Amino acid sequence: MPPVLHSCPACASTRLQITPPSPYSPLVIVRCRSCGLRQRPPHSPALDAVVTREAVSAAPVPVPVGAGVAIGAATSAEPVPVVEPVVEPVIEPAAAAPGDGDSSAEYDYAAYVSVMRASAVHDDRQEVLDRLLALTASLPQPDLFDVGGGDGTFAALARERGLAVSGNELSLEAINLARERHDVTLHFGTLDQLDHRDEHAIMTMWCILAHVDDGEALLRDAYRALRPGGILFLQTPHYSAIDHVATRAFTGSRGRLSRFAVARLGTKHHVLHTRRSMHTLLSRVGFTDVETLPRARYSLTSEFYLQALGLPAGAAVRTGRVVDRAIRGGAAPRIVMDVYARKPFTA
Repeated sequence: MPPVLHSCPACASTRLQITPPSPYSPLVIVRCRSCGLRQRPPHSPALDAVVTREAVSAAPVPVPVGAGVAIGAATSAEPVPVVEPVVEPVIEPAAAAPGDGDSSAEYDYAAYVSVMRASAVHDDRQEVLDRLLALTASLPQPDLFDVGGGDGTFAALARERGLAVSGNELSLEAINLARERHDVTLHFGTLDQLDHRDEHAIMTMWCILAHVDDGEALLRDAYRALRPGGILFLQTPHYSAIDHVATRAFTGSRGRLSRFAVARLGTKHHVLHTRRSMHTLLSRVGFTDVETLPRARYSLTSEFYLQALGLPAGAAVRTGRVVDRAIRGGAAPRIVMDVYARKPFTA
C-alpha cells in the first residue's frame, strides 16, 4: 500500500496538492497550499536517477480537503524511458540526522570537506556564533550541543568562543574525524536515544531538519533537551525563487525537466520550508521568539554544485565563476534559511 500524507507536517493543514504521476521521473512533490511547504512524502525513497527532455504543458492535480494524498497509487500506461544516472553529491551530513533511521550509513566526510567554501563557511558560522552568544548572555555557563555534528568543525569554533561543546552523530566516520581533527567528542545516537532533558543552553542543527522523516519529532526532542530560556538555531533549505522555477518546470513538463528539482528535493532533502511553514512548526512545538532569515549561503563550491547537476567539468568551471560573482554581489537566490527560536523561561 502506498504511503499516505493526510496533512501538512508543518501547519497540519489538509489543503494539499500533489504533482501528477509522471512516466519520466519518480519524484513526487506535495505542496501545502496553506503554508507553502514542499515535501517529498515520508518513506518515499531518495532518487538516484532523473531524465531531462523537452517540456510539454501540464497542470498539478489538486487534492480534496481531508482526502489525504496517496503516493504512488496511480500508474501510467506510457512506457518508462531509460533514465540517465545523476552524480549524487554528498552535500550535507545526511547520515547524522537523528531519525533518518540508518545508523549504518557512512558518508565520505573527508570528500565533503574538500569541496567546501572554507572561508565563507567559517565566516557564516562565526556570524551565527555572535548571535547565539548575544541571545544566551543572560544564561549561566552557556554550552552548545551540535546535532549531527559532522567532523566537529563547528563545535571546535564554538569552543574557541568559550562555550563548552558536545554533540551527536550517526556516522562513525564523522565521530572519528571530529576526534582526530578537532579533539571534539560526539556521542553516537539520536536525540531521543540520548534523552537529554533541560540540559543545554544552545542547540544547533546545520541542514539536519530537511533530512529526517519526522521533523516535528526531532524539534520536540531538541525542545526537551534545552534549558528553559535556551536557544535553538537551525539552518535548513529554503523554498526560494529558483526552486519555484524548477518546480514549475518539473510539473509543466510532466517530469521531463526534473534535474534541479530532484537535486533539491529528490536526492537527500525530504522537505523545503518557507518562512511561514518554519514559524508555524516551531510555534506548534512550543518555541517562542522565532526568527526566520533567508540567506544566500552556499557551503560548497559552485563548480561542485554544477558538476553534480550534470554540467561537464569545463563548463562547470566557467559557469561557476559567474555564479561566484553573483554570490559575492548578493544576487544569488536565498536557498537556505537561518532560524532562531527560544524555549520559554517558564512553562
